[in-house]
Amino acid sequence: LEEHLRALGDLLGPFPYSELEIVERGNGVAGFAEAPGVIAVSRFDSPPSQVVTTRAGGDTLLGALARQWLVADLGAATSHDEWLIEGLVALARCGALQAADQGGRCQGDLAGARRSWLDLLDGGALGGDTRARDLLAGAVWAADASGAAWANRTLRGPLIVHMIRLLVGDDAMWATLRAVRDAYGGQTLSLASFLVQIQGR
Repeated sequence: LEEHLRALGDLLGPFPYSELEIVERGNGVAGFAEAPGVIAVSRFDSPPSQVVTTRAGGDTLLGALARQWLVADLGAATSHDEWLIEGLVALARCGALQAADQGGRCQGDLAGARRSWLDLLDGGALGGDTRARDLLAGAVWAADASGAAWANRTLRGPLIVHMIRLLVGDDAMWATLRAVRDAYGGQTLSLASFLVQIQGR
């Protein structure tokens, strides 16, 4: 846990709160996904992989740690920007995994998101609803109107941010991630503000 926190600190800057409490609450973890300084898990997995396998709401404990910087202290300017925040959380999680020589886990997560997205587009969970499929394949910012807002945000957002990373390169992407936190920490982030930062790299 300390190693991953140090890696996230290197990527995102100092931890934004004076303390961090991680509590084991059984099934009662609802409402703690984005609480400043508090992460609730249902139960801790056994070492050595517990930070990357223990579930904290809909994410891993490592993802929940990244959310302390990027969701609890930053967050989306509007619902149209939520996909970007989800993508940045996935990016920070990948950075921490790479620092721990576990980059393959990041690649597996992205491949899994891609497979799930393609299955959804093929009509799996949509039950053949072509209108919903067309909305999902359209503008990513239309998450709330897409008919599958959670999937649009949490599956597609990380894939788009990863695509941007492949286009601009790691150095520019990591610099942008830190610049976004430095410039907008304690506020909110819009796509327009993110583009200003990445174009400056």
